[in-house]
Amino acid sequence: MVMIRTILLYIAFLSTMTPAWAAELPKALNAVNRSGEQRMLSQRIIKGYAQLGMGVQPQQARAIVEDSVARFEANLKWLEAFDATPRSSLGEMRTRWQVLRNAIKAKPTLASARQANRRGEAALIAAERMTRLLQNVLNTEASHVVNLAGRQRMLSQRLTKAYMLISWGDVSPALREELDTTMHEFSLSLDLLSARAGNSAAINAELEEQARQWNWLKTAVATEGAVNYRLIVAEASEALLLSAERLTRLYEVAGTGQARSIP
Repeated sequence: MVMIRTILLYIAFLSTMTPAWAAELPKALNAVNRSGEQRMLSQRIIKGYAQLGMGVQPQQARAIVEDSVARFEANLKWLEAFDATPRSSLGEMRTRWQVLRNAIKAKPTLASARQANRRGEAALIAAERMTRLLQNVLNTEASHVVNLAGRQRMLSQRLTKAYMLISWGDVSPALREELDTTMHEFSLSLDLLSARAGNSAAINAELEEQARQWNWLKTAVATEGAVNYRLIVAEASEALLLSAERLTRLYEVAGTGQARSIP
């Protein structure tokens, strides 16, 4: 009930929006971005955790886990401070997050990684639910495209996570299906974004870069089982993630109508 009341109030607020309040729209769009980023972090943490267990770039893998944990916490605090964030959805995300964070405290083994992956899946579902709520509250083209572009970040990490767990020895059919489905979803979304008529020259250039990085990652994943390719997949995954993050920021900035540089 609290969540519904919050959403209704926010919709009413947007419908009577004054020019002065229009300055808050960039913040609302950033909320879609940050909530969507939580999806990616839930998968990136498991990817790094699995890499640690297998000894694939262990120093970088540890940094990936620590960085992802810090970013997840920072986004939670930001979303908690944003008045329009649905409270019940936020509570669910925090609960799922605490369970996931506890799961990765154990020494990484295939068994603990499988358990952490289940916890990560629950956190992903909570983040997906919140992101869609925020997107639909705004209900603008910008909120939809930021969500779609931002979801590519998650798919890049979800694919690599599945690859690493399979490479480690998890032969569950569900994980294999997850890998195949994720590859299909990434390609489909990339095609949708590339066909969008309103893309700027900078966005199209980044989409071309993302396509190159995606083709490289797909090629590496196709050599599944080759130990040497775990390193290549790990590096390709991070490169694709950086491209997806830049693209999401470009769409966010375009949506707010603000001309500022993208780091």
